[in-house]
Order: sequence, then C-alpha cells, then structure tokens
Amino acid sequence: MVDQHRIELTLRSPPEQAWSFVADTNRADAAAGLPAITYRDDPQADGTSRRFFSYRLKGLSVEGEEHPFTWEFPRRFEVRREYLRGPFVRTVHECVVEPITDADGAPGSHIVHTFTFEGRGLLGRIFSFG
Repeated sequence: MVDQHRIELTLRSPPEQAWSFVADTNRADAAAGLPAITYRDDPQADGTSRRFFSYRLKGLSVEGEEHPFTWEFPRRFEVRREYLRGPFVRTVHECVVEPITDADGAPGSHIVHTFTFEGRGLLGRIFSFG
C-alpha cells in the first residue's frame, strides 16, 4: 500500500532565499513526526559510501538505507529511504520550489512538499497517516 501526502505553501521570498527554509530536511522530518535520526556511513571499496539510519518510532525500531539526495538548488530536492526494519518499505520526500510573482510584481515561491510512504502491513498503514 502506498500513501501520498502533499503540503503546499506560498512564501514572499524568491526561491534562492526560500531554499534554506524548505531544504532543511531535519525540519521536514520533525514536521512529519519523526524523532531524531542516527546515521552511519559505510565506506565502500569503490570509494563511495552507503548511508544507513536508525531511530525509534513509538517504541518500534526503524532501520534502513538513505540514498544520495537529488539536489537541484534552488528548485528541487528528493530524499529516498529504503527500510530494512520497521513499518515502512520505502519513503520518498520531494520538494519542488517554483518562482512566482504576486500582483504587485514582488517575487515569491510556490512550494510543494510531497511525502510518499509505502507501508509494511497494518503498522505501515497506521504510521503513513493512512
């Protein structure tokens, strides 16, 4: 089962100024109700690394791998997480920032945060706000 939730807002700042606010993924995690996340980087033989995470969510151990971000300053980012343990199979958080102009010609930003949750069983449905 996959659930998707969107949050849209408009700011009176151009994308370059709004970016530091919307691209703070720790703030977005907190807004989604997630506790602080512990990260572990695992260096690979080819010089890259894999990033693993863990946290406790209402008494459940949650663990998984966070893939490299898609980061297109100041227009878009995407965070993908694959879960090894816990109520989710995968989650994706995408944020798109579009430049706008108000009626007075002042620059602004239209922001769309999309959270996609693929749950694992009944707990996945509950924890993905379903």
